[in-house]
Amino acid sequence: MDLFDITKLTFRWWYVTVPLLVLTLVSAAVVSARVQPEFTAQGSLIVVGPAAVPTADTDEEPMVVNPLLSQSGALPTTAYIASLAASSPQVARILAEEGLSTAYDVAAQTRLPVILLETRAQSRDVATNTALRLVELIDEDLRLRQEAADVPPDQRVTIDVIDVSAAGGGDYGGRTRLRIVIVLFGLLVTVAAAFALEAARRRRSERPVEPDDERADDDSSATGSEFDDHVSERDDDLEAGYDAGDDRSAPPEFAETSGR
Repeated sequence: MDLFDITKLTFRWWYVTVPLLVLTLVSAAVVSARVQPEFTAQGSLIVVGPAAVPTADTDEEPMVVNPLLSQSGALPTTAYIASLAASSPQVARILAEEGLSTAYDVAAQTRLPVILLETRAQSRDVATNTALRLVELIDEDLRLRQEAADVPPDQRVTIDVIDVSAAGGGDYGGRTRLRIVIVLFGLLVTVAAAFALEAARRRRSERPVEPDDERADDDSSATGSEFDDHVSERDDDLEAGYDAGDDRSAPPEFAETSGR
C-alpha cells in the first residue's frame, strides 16, 4: 500500500478522519501558544596577560612568576581553565540562587585566548544579566587562583570583555518543534483510525451468509415438525375417546354426550 492508497482510504472515512485532523490542528495551536519564547545573550572575552613578564636575574632577589603563564601557550591554556571553571556545578548553583538562568554554555576558542559564552532564558533581561554575571564569576575565579599563588597585581592575568549583548528577538523554535510533534501524532492517529474502520468493514463483508435453499429447507422442516406434532396430538385425543370439537375438560363419556 502506497501513499495514494493511504490517502484514498483516509478520505473514504472522511466523517471520522476530518474531525480528528481538525482536533489535531486546534490542539497544536493551543498547546504551542503556551510555550514561551527563548531569549539568548552572547558574550566574548579575551584573556590578557601582564604588560611584562619577570625574567630571572642573578643580581636581584628572585621574582614570583605567574603559574598561569608558565605553560606553553599560556593564555589559551588559561582561557580553557577559566571556561572549565565556569561550567562547574558550583557556578550553576550560584546563578540559580540569584534567580538567574542555569542554561548556558562557556567554551574557549582553540589556540586563542578567547572565551565565548551563551545564555538562554525566558526573558531578554534574565539572559543578559546571566551573561554579565558569568563574566564576573570568570574574572573572580582567575583573581582567586592568582591570589592563592601570591602573584603580584602587576603580573596577573585579567579578563577583558569584548562584547555582551542579547539577541534582538526571542527564539520560537520550541513552539515549532512542539507543533510538528503534535501534528505528526495526530496524523498517525487519524490513519490508524481509518485502517481500523476499514478492517472492521471487511470483516463484516467477509462473514459467511446462509444460502436461500438452506433457509427454505429449514423453514419446511420447521413446518413439517409442527404438522407432525399436531397430528400426533390428534391421535392421542382419539385414543383417549375424544372427538373433534369435544370438551377436553370433561371425561370422554361426558364429552361424547355434550357433543351430541
